Amino acid sequence: MNRVLAVCIFVACVVMVSSDSVTGRNYNGMNFYKQADLQCLTHPDLFSKFTCRCAEEEPVVVDSPTDVTPVVDPGPQDRDPDPDPLEWKPLPAKAVYFDYDKSLLKPEGKAAIQRNVEFLKENSNARILIEGNCDERGTNEYNMALGERRAQAVMKYMTDLDIAASRITTKSWGEERPVALGHNESSWWQNRRGDMFFSEE
Repeated sequence: MNRVLAVCIFVACVVMVSSDSVTGRNYNGMNFYKQADLQCLTHPDLFSKFTCRCAEEEPVVVDSPTDVTPVVDPGPQDRDPDPDPLEWKPLPAKAVYFDYDKSLLKPEGKAAIQRNVEFLKENSNARILIEGNCDERGTNEYNMALGERRAQAVMKYMTDLDIAASRITTKSWGEERPVALGHNESSWWQNRRGDMFFSEE
């Protein structure tokens, strides 16, 4: 009996020792792996490699456009000059006058144009400018058209007297250039006119 009891006690001790050994190995093994993981995470080579890799990465460079030309507003001296910078002078008979809302030449107007034609034939290289004007009555659009008809009437009479049409330029000012500023007939008749100029080339 004592022998059996002794054997049982021995077996129990062996089992306990074996269990502690296995548990200890597992525990120590876990500590080993935990320590190994911590060493990997805290190892200086790991951070040096990560830092070097980041340092080796080239920064992204955004190219700025090189073909953009800034727009510069030219100053007055850089703008194109007047393509026809002629100096216009009044002809000997400077103007002819018209009735209200009319573009027909009156006898005295024809006489003034004949006088200018004689001058222009003596100066065959001269250019001619005829400007049609109106008084203040009527709309701007209507007066611009009426001024053009008056300038054309003067031009036609000049060409009938053998002045080349290529020498003549017409322009309408409508009511924009009055020579008399009153608001009655004594001013209006002076503004219903065709002005005549010449320029020596």
